[in-house]
Amino acid sequence: MRIEQGNWIEQIAHQPIWVQVAVYTLTVLTIGRLDHLLGSDIVLSLFYLIPIAWAAWCSPQPVALYTTLLSFLVIFLVAEYSSGFVYTETISSLWRSVTELGFFLVTSTLITKLRKTQDRLRWLSSMDELTHAINVRVFTEKLAQKIERSRRYARPFAIAYLDLDNFKQVNDQGGHLEGDRILKLVSQVVRDSIRKTDLLARLGGDEFALLLPETDLSAAKTAISRIQTQLAITMQAEQSPITVSIGVVVCTQPPSSQTMLIHYADQLMYQVKHRGKNAAQFAMYPDANAPRHNSE
Repeated sequence: MRIEQGNWIEQIAHQPIWVQVAVYTLTVLTIGRLDHLLGSDIVLSLFYLIPIAWAAWCSPQPVALYTTLLSFLVIFLVAEYSSGFVYTETISSLWRSVTELGFFLVTSTLITKLRKTQDRLRWLSSMDELTHAINVRVFTEKLAQKIERSRRYARPFAIAYLDLDNFKQVNDQGGHLEGDRILKLVSQVVRDSIRKTDLLARLGGDEFALLLPETDLSAAKTAISRIQTQLAITMQAEQSPITVSIGVVVCTQPPSSQTMLIHYADQLMYQVKHRGKNAAQFAMYPDANAPRHNSE
């Protein structure tokens, strides 16, 4: 079972489905057992909302539905056979059961919708609205986490600073709508060319950044080459003058700060610009203060 830092209540969301089902089942049965032992003197109906709300907030909808139906079944059995309730009319028992089931289902549904809304708002707050790359704030947070992880586990990673060449020409000739379309297209091509563990961020304007975990110099060159190739193919098909200048820093030791690292990659990118654009330049950190490897 994987344990992570954070709110312990929400840690169940990171566990396998069978673990989630087992935990919710145990919780419901525990409440049912207490309900049975306390009898009709103390009504625990509302306590069944604890596992229902927990599952609706933290788990997939089928698991939440299972927990809701299990809670209803347990409370029904306790009420009918253990707590001492006696219904003189069948309709009374039926009405109470239908009311409780409806209440449980509505509660579960509302909490699930609330969670999805919160997830959507969190996603929107972390993304660049135009390109659907992550924004600068999230990128710096993720980079800081990666630096800390590198400090603890001594694992290599790389960042890349990408700047589109000839983007002003596209804006001047095609207008801002065409510029926006190209930005979205570039973002899509890059995201399709990287691993799921890699992160693409839009830093602003026509500038992007990449965070490549578990990446040494050889892997970084392979990843950047793949991006260059796919962008070249796409822009040729679009008959667009867009190319990309890239500065890449591969870290074998943690840098002093994420700001310094981004600035270093930015410097490498500008060296490519000054040499004629449409290339990538690589440097190791902390092996040198200037780029030692370059790829045209």
